[in-house]
Amino acid sequence: MVKIPAKSTPDKSMPKISELTQRFPLPAVIFYLIATTPLGFAAGMYIGNKWLLPLISSLLFFPVFVIYLTAKRRRSVFFLSLFWIVMLSLMMILTTLQNPQQMEELTLGGTAYTEGMFNWIKTGEGAEGSPALFLPHHIINLLAFLVATALTGGFGGLLLGTILLNYMNFYVGMLALNGDNPALLALIGWSPWAVLRVVGFLLLAIALAEPFWNLLGRKKQVMNLRRPYLWSGLGLVVLDIVLKWLLAGSWRDLLLSHFKG
Repeated sequence: MVKIPAKSTPDKSMPKISELTQRFPLPAVIFYLIATTPLGFAAGMYIGNKWLLPLISSLLFFPVFVIYLTAKRRRSVFFLSLFWIVMLSLMMILTTLQNPQQMEELTLGGTAYTEGMFNWIKTGEGAEGSPALFLPHHIINLLAFLVATALTGGFGGLLLGTILLNYMNFYVGMLALNGDNPALLALIGWSPWAVLRVVGFLLLAIALAEPFWNLLGRKKQVMNLRRPYLWSGLGLVVLDIVLKWLLAGSWRDLLLSHFKG
């Protein structure tokens, strides 16, 4: 007797990641980020815990990062992450301008970093202008970020990056409050090499988080497609150090000309 193959039944299990990117296209994801990023930030402020402020922000963005990364849409991950970073930065700076005391209490490392930067602007002394001082700090942050990213599929690096981003933006907000041109200082408070560092860390996160999810999903590891992100990220991190080494003194003069602290 000839066996008649049974009819295949549709798979009603959880949707694949690639299907999720179709169910949640870029416009919907952008709308999600515009809605949830301020809400998460407001929730962290309302709760009033300095650890929950970066944690809530990271938790709300992480699903977007994972869904698009595991669907191999790396460029989308990159631009969505930049969009989220810019939104979070604007909220942190503007909120610091309005409520500096509250944000000082809620920003991990914010006071120490701001005091160190202000001292450097006023006197020229401090880690910002000395490679012997800032290089070990940069290396420690980079290694911690790389390890946290690789071991957690990106979440640990995202959380650490959010903490670093928050205290940098707190400093920028406080700088604007202590100058003769708040708008200008809010803009130049972010030095060019600091911007390159953020972009470099983001590229490294894309390169190093993906293997975690490939391993979890038993997918083939394809390093060739991730290599441009890895080398570009490392290149920007090195360029950050070189530019800071060469230009920190000139940038300090620019800041000092508008600083009234």
